[in-house]
Amino acid sequence: MLFFYTLMSKFNKGYRNLFCISDKEDDEEGEGEVTFSSKWGWIYYIDIISELTKNSWDKVFEMGIYEFFNLLAYRKDKQNEIEKAKNNNGKIVY
Repeated sequence: MLFFYTLMSKFNKGYRNLFCISDKEDDEEGEGEVTFSSKWGWIYYIDIISELTKNSWDKVFEMGIYEFFNLLAYRKDKQNEIEKAKNNNGKIVY
């Protein structure tokens, strides 16, 4: 079990921006506002990738973990660019 925890901890740190993981050890779970993604957890992320790839949830479950997380990272970066464009009078700067 310790091996699995260590592996997942490293993996999560590699994708920290995807999950908004902070470096603070004293952050306590359950504090603050409950978001849609935190309420629904993995179902939320499965649904995002299902919509992005236009595949069923079953097909998403069959994906490799790196493909799945890279698609999530792509979508988050794209959403960030869209938000920047909204704040930049609709102009996306590359």
